Amino acid sequence: PMVAVCSYFAPVVQLRDLRTKKVVASLPQPANPYHVAWSPDGRTLAVGYGESTLIRLYDRTTLQPYRTLEGMHWGTAVAFNHAGDRLAASGWGGFVELFDVGTGKKLFATKVVVRAHRFSRDDRRLAGGVQEGKLGIWQVGDSREYRTLGRKALPEKVEYASGAVSPDGRLLAVAMTDGFGLWDLATGSELAFLPMN
Repeated sequence: PMVAVCSYFAPVVQLRDLRTKKVVASLPQPANPYHVAWSPDGRTLAVGYGESTLIRLYDRTTLQPYRTLEGMHWGTAVAFNHAGDRLAASGWGGFVELFDVGTGKKLFATKVVVRAHRFSRDDRRLAGGVQEGKLGIWQVGDSREYRTLGRKALPEKVEYASGAVSPDGRLLAVAMTDGFGLWDLATGSELAFLPMN
């Protein structure tokens, strides 16, 4: 078990082992972090910053950032949905934003006072907006009918070729000019890339 911790007063995120309480890794940051959140599967760590509009996504295996999202305001708090394919962000400027984790695309943004945001258990609702003393709850569209699945680190000259869906409909395998990748179709997350020898 591992916990990620940060402080607004130091440009680093620490990963600590909950059993031993020791620092397993220190991740230097480009700005002082304000908030961190793990994806439900533990494969991605999101970091929001106090004095930057950026949100960085880190790969748990490599401990390297693989995607940077552009938010609207400083003081960004982040939260994943239960499927791990959506990231909600809210900043000091009073905006709530919703991102597709797989592509980094911003899906939604609105101005509202936010105390904290949280997804419902089925990920169909996002609560947290406060307006005129009332709690706002947004219905979150699924958008799984059509979406883009991307490779975290796609070299510039690599091209996608053919794809195949597993018989149970859970996995997508795609051939590329440098190997092939596997995606989880339920979450849209990249599971693995196997390079050609």
